[in-house]
Amino acid sequence: MQTRGQWRVTAASRTGAAGHAAAEAVAARLRLAQFRRGNQSLAKMSARHGPGGWLIVHPTEGLHAKTPDGTLWRWHPGLARVRVGSRAAGHPDPLLDALACKPGMRVLDANLGQGHDAIVAADAGAVVTGLEIDPIVHAITTDGLARCALPELRAAALRIETICADQAEFLACAPTNSFDAVVLSPMYQAPEFRAEDLVQLRQVAASGWPTDETLAHALRVAPRVIVKVEPHRHPPLPPVARWLGGRRNVAWALLQQRASGA
Repeated sequence: MQTRGQWRVTAASRTGAAGHAAAEAVAARLRLAQFRRGNQSLAKMSARHGPGGWLIVHPTEGLHAKTPDGTLWRWHPGLARVRVGSRAAGHPDPLLDALACKPGMRVLDANLGQGHDAIVAADAGAVVTGLEIDPIVHAITTDGLARCALPELRAAALRIETICADQAEFLACAPTNSFDAVVLSPMYQAPEFRAEDLVQLRQVAASGWPTDETLAHALRVAPRVIVKVEPHRHPPLPPVARWLGGRRNVAWALLQQRASGA
C-alpha cells in the first residue's frame, strides 16, 4: 500500500535503545526507511534526509507524526467523546439512526480515518471493522484506539478491528452479505466548515469519491449502505439513494439492496 508523499520513521527524542528498537519494528512493518534520532531535532533530521513526513515512535506512548508541511499530528477521539456522551444522555445520533444500529450488527466502516464513527457504532454494540487505505493513518489510528485511555470510550475503541486496505479492492473481494451495513464517508472535497480535529488528517489521508462499481459491490456485501456527505457539495449519488436528513454540514444517504424478484 502506498502512502501520500515520502515518509520515514524515527524514534521520539531521548528514548534511547528502547525508542530505536520500537522505531525499527514499526519501520519494518510498514516497509519504510528508519533513521536513528539520538538527540537531533526533527528540523535537523529533515535537513539531513530531505523533505517528507516523519512517523515518530515512542516506546511507551505510541505513535505520532510530523506531516510533510511540518504539522504535528496525534490521534484524537474528536467528537466521538461528545457523541457517545450525548447518546448516553438519551439523545439520538444521526449515524446510528441511519444504520438502524443494534447490538451485534456487523458494520464495515470503509473510510476509517481516525475512527470516530467507528467508536460511536461500537459503543452502540455494533461489531465494527474499519478500512483505511493510507498506512500512516492506519498505523496512528490503530495505535490510538489501542491506547485510548478515556473510560467512556476505551471498551468501544478496543472492539474495533482495523484493516489497511483499499475499500474498492476489499469490497470487490468480500463475500456477499458478509456485513449488515457499510458506511462510506469520503473526505469532503470542499468543506464549508473547518473541523479542527481533521485538519492534520486532511493533509495525509487519501481522498476520493466511491465509484459506481464500488457502491454496487457495497450493496452486494451488505443490505444497507450509508454514504456520509456534505449537503449540496458532493458528487452525484445513484437515483435510488434515499436521504435520511442530517445537520447543516452533514447529510446521510441510504442505499438498500433490492428485494428478490424486484
